[in-house]
Amino acid sequence: MYTVLVVSTHPDFIITHDPNDYMPDHVATSRLVFDTCFAATVPGYPAESTKRARLVPVYYMDTLAGVNFNPTEYVDVSEYIDTKLDMLRCHASQIVWMRDHDHIDFPDMVRTCCRYRGYQCGADYAEGFRQAIAAGIRKINYYSYMSKAGYEAAKAVIESNTNGYLHDVEFAAMKAMVEEM
Repeated sequence: MYTVLVVSTHPDFIITHDPNDYMPDHVATSRLVFDTCFAATVPGYPAESTKRARLVPVYYMDTLAGVNFNPTEYVDVSEYIDTKLDMLRCHASQIVWMRDHDHIDFPDMVRTCCRYRGYQCGADYAEGFRQAIAAGIRKINYYSYMSKAGYEAAKAVIESNTNGYLHDVEFAAMKAMVEEM
């Protein structure tokens, strides 16, 4: 179902929760988005699909207080920090829960984290993101399937490969793309 959404909407990129987030539903959402974006590129998956998507870059948003998170990209939010905090304050149930459960002033923590990310990139306030990586390879490398040689090489490995190792498909597609250049 979600793969059809990715195929039909052609997003430029998707931002989701980090897989190391603090909330189980955020972790599940992160995995769902990552798996959906990959599955949408597989020919004939789901079975009723006749189209496949180009690989959509997935970016993870910062974790709570930036714990164990190293951004690869920053977005300057200096002009919008007050609006961002006003919108956050509208999420009253989250604000109350964070205060009661963890003794955290959530809007203050968000402002502080944005200020810290701003220091990192030379802005007053910023948000940090990192691109999803699979098996040590930036997901953007899957664009190798979009070259004719890469696609044909991947298809040949899939058709002849009974062990089901995806890295063989990735390697064949990337190798063919480099040889095509």
